[in-house]
Amino acid sequence: MGPRFHHPLGLLLIAGALVSAPVRATESLPLPEPKIPQAPLCPDELMSSRAAPGTGPKPEFLTLPNSPTRPPQLASHANIRAFGCERRFRLGDETYALDSYHRSDAENLRPFLSGVPAALDYLDAYQRNQRSQRVAAYLGTLGFATALAGFFLVDETKNANLRRTLLFGGLALAGGTFGYSLTVSQTNEGNVRKAIDAYNSAKPGKKITLLLETGLTF
Repeated sequence: MGPRFHHPLGLLLIAGALVSAPVRATESLPLPEPKIPQAPLCPDELMSSRAAPGTGPKPEFLTLPNSPTRPPQLASHANIRAFGCERRFRLGDETYALDSYHRSDAENLRPFLSGVPAALDYLDAYQRNQRSQRVAAYLGTLGFATALAGFFLVDETKNANLRRTLLFGGLALAGGTFGYSLTVSQTNEGNVRKAIDAYNSAKPGKKITLLLETGLTF
C-alpha cells in the first residue's frame, strides 16, 4: 500500500493548533508580581515596628517540653576554722585583719599608720625580725638534718670524728637557731604594740585597739 498524501489545508490547521496550544497554556498561568526592594528601617521605626513583650507568638526554642533534670545536690558543710589564732584590730566601729594572707606580718596596719613615721618605724622593725626568724627556722632545719645524716649515714667505726662533728654540730646549729627564734618572737610582738601606741598618741581621736581571736578545732 503506497504512501498517503494529506490536503495542504489540513496540514496548516494541524500546525496552527500545535503552535497555539503552548501559548494558551502560558496565558492561563498567573504571572508573579515583581518584588520591589524596600529601604532599610531607621532605628526608631525598627523599635516601633516590634511587638510589645508578650504579645507576639512565643518562639518554639524558648518552650521547654519538660523540666530539666539535675543530679542531687550535695549536703553543704559548715566552715571549719583551722587550729590557731587570728589577729585583728579595731579602728572606730570597724574591725580589720592584722596580718596579710601570706604570713603574720601585720602589714594591714601600714595604710593606717602612713601618717605617723614613728609608728611605721616600729612596724618595719617588726617585719625585719620576722624575716630573721624565717631564716633561723631554715638554718635550724638544716642543722637537724645534718645531725640525722651524721647519726644514720656515717659509720662510727670508720669515721668517728666525722660522725661526731656532723651530729654535735647539727644539734648545736638547730638548738641555737631555736633559742634565737624563741627570744625574737617574744620580744618582737612588742614592736606591734609600740607601733599602735605611737599612732594612738599622734591621733587620739581615732585609736587602734589590738584584738586576738583564738580558735581551737578538735
